[in-house]
Parts: sequence; C-alpha cells; structure tokens
Amino acid sequence: MFSYALIVWLLLFQAPAPPPVQGDVGGVLARAEQLYYDAKFEESIALLLPVDAALKAQPGRATDKINVKLALAVAYIGLNDNARAKNQFSEIIDLDPSYAPSPQRYGPKVATSFDEAKAERTERRCRAFCDAASRELSSGNLKAIFDATASPNSGCGCLAPVMSDAAEYVFRQGIDAYKDEDYAGALEKFRTTLKLDPKHAVAPQYIELTQGKLLLAAEQVFFEWRRNFEAREYGLAALAYHRMRYFDAEGAASRLISQMRGEYAKTLSGYLDAWKRACSVADNATMERTRRQAEEMLPDPAIGESVLAQMTGCVNKTCIQMDSQSALARRKIWSRPENEIPRQFQSLLKNPENRMVYVRTRIDTEGNAAVLLTQGHNASINDAVKAAVSKWKFSPLIVDNQPRCVEADLQIGLSAP
Repeated sequence: MFSYALIVWLLLFQAPAPPPVQGDVGGVLARAEQLYYDAKFEESIALLLPVDAALKAQPGRATDKINVKLALAVAYIGLNDNARAKNQFSEIIDLDPSYAPSPQRYGPKVATSFDEAKAERTERRCRAFCDAASRELSSGNLKAIFDATASPNSGCGCLAPVMSDAAEYVFRQGIDAYKDEDYAGALEKFRTTLKLDPKHAVAPQYIELTQGKLLLAAEQVFFEWRRNFEAREYGLAALAYHRMRYFDAEGAASRLISQMRGEYAKTLSGYLDAWKRACSVADNATMERTRRQAEEMLPDPAIGESVLAQMTGCVNKTCIQMDSQSALARRKIWSRPENEIPRQFQSLLKNPENRMVYVRTRIDTEGNAAVLLTQGHNASINDAVKAAVSKWKFSPLIVDNQPRCVEADLQIGLSAP
C-alpha cells in the first residue's frame, strides 16, 4: 500500500520536463511578431516562453535560441520591463558574444537596452574576475596573477589595482632577497615587478643596483678562482667556477666565465701535448694518468669535450697517414651523412659554413671506421656526420702483404636540402 501511494505521489508532484518545440520556430516567431505589432505583448511573451524553455533543453540551435530570446526581449521592452529584457540580452551574449541587434530594424530603444545589458554583464564578469584575482594574490598564488594577464578579461579596469598590488608584493620579495645578498633572485623579482607594473617607481633603480652587486660579487669569485687555479687546487677552483654560474644572471658574469673557460682550454692543451708525447713512445701509464688529470681539472666536461676526445686512443705508428681523397676512394659500404641529420636540423645545411665537416678517422685492418674527432661550425651537424662515418666500411689496406690501419682527416662535404 505504501509503495502504491509513493508512486502516485511521484507521478503527481514530479516536475514536468520542458515541452518539446512544436512546429516551425519561424512560424512561432512570425505570430509573436504580429502580436507585438498589435501591442499584445503579454500574449507574445506567453507564446514564446514555452519555445524558449524547450530550446534550452536542446543542444545546438543557437540561431533559433537567439531569435526567440530577442523576440522575448523586444516584447518585455514593449511592457517597459527592462530588467527582464536585459536578462534575455545577457543570455543572447552568452550564446554569441559578437551578436548585436540591428538598430535599423529594432529601433534605438532596443539597441540601447542591449548595449546596457552587455555593459552590465561585462561589469559583473570583470568584478568576479578581479575578486578572484585578489583572492589569489592574498594566498600568494602569483602564477594565477600572471595567468590573469593573459586572460581575455585582462582588459578589465578593476584588474589594474590588483596588478599594482601584485607588483608591490613581488617587489618586497625582491627587497628581502637583496638584503640577504641573493642578488640573482632579487634581480628576477625586480624584473617580474616591471612585468606586472611597467610604471613601477623604483624597480628600475633596484635593477641597476642589483646588476652592479652581481658584477662585484662575480669579480670576487673570479679572483678566488684564479688563486686556486694557479695553485693547481682544481677542486676548489671548480667550486668557484660553479658559484660563478650563479652570478651570471642576465649575462652579468659572461665575460669572466669566458676568461675562465679560456684558461681551462689553455691548460688542457698542455695535457693533450703531454698525452701525445706519451703516445709516441707507447707509455700507456702516462697516457692514462694524463687523461685522468685533465678530467679532474675540468669543472664541466663540456669545456674540454673535443680535446678529451683526442685522448681516447693512441694511434699506433704503424697506421698509414692518408689524404682525404684517397681514403674516401676506399669506401665500400657507406651512406650519405645527410640521411643522419634529423628533420629539424635540415635547414642548417642552407648555410654554406655548415656544409663542410672535417673528421679525424682511424680505419682498422678490417676496414672499420672509428671517428676520433669532428670539426665543423655546428654541433648537431657534426654529430650526424660522426654517426654516418662510424657506420662506413673501407677496403682494408695491405702493404707488403701485411694489413695496416689508416689514419685520415676526411673532408666531408654536405649537400643543401
């Protein structure tokens, strides 16, 4: 009995679904328009409201929805009910932000009401947007503030004071970092301040002060580095080198870092000469020790990568030195180096300087190639040429009935795409 009563209650009190759109919407609009011209505004509204409700429940059909809402808004204006008219206009803008009724067809009163609705809608959206931005700033969420500057709502006038407050917030962080002698961090904060407020009164002066502090600190680290480097305290020198990278904010220490790298290259060249002398007398122990010392001296292997590559294997005196043309003529299996170049680097070959690579190559007694060194204008092209040459096979060289290895400086010319 209870179940039966519950079913009856649900059938009686369940909210009815919006009625389906019956007939042609265009026909409904035509009847509503005639009622409007007959000054039967309430009847026009009564005819349109069910159609509007039914269309809301359907996906798409934006044009029909806009036309029905516009007819409702015009009827409400006929009743001097501007509030409800503006509600309809606001919903039209939600459907199509670029829509505007024609003043020639609907008259200036409708156009004015529409413009007022659009302005009020923009004001509401801006206020909500700016309030949200203010809350994000209060919680210290600067990423959200930067996202706001890229938002379609970034033109809201109420956002300006929020951005100004955000700039001041970041500026104070920069001042704290400056006082803590975190000059790189301070410089970043002051730059961010200007992004948020390009007219900030004192951020430019603090940027100039901070750059001066960075340069002074970098020079002090450089003197420390030189003292340790000249004393062959390479471990301490390496620490100073890495500290210098911290002070290179916006290139403040680039000149000093370049000097440091130059000194490393000069000293590394001496190690290479010592390694070659040991190689010439087959002194393997000295070769290994010299290479190890060179590696321990460097704070960053990338500084001496090309030189260290020359210290990876001693070329036996029994290898025949051969010119590039003669060596290339002995290729048996080979592919063009251009095939090894990734698509994103193909355009580099348009520069003539990138189309010539010198490859120091050792060919063993079985014709296998080992690349000892590549020299060219572009590292990506060099890597591709190295990968290609390493796969090449040459005809083994036989001298006096004995197989001999070959060493050659190959000149590899590349074709433009």
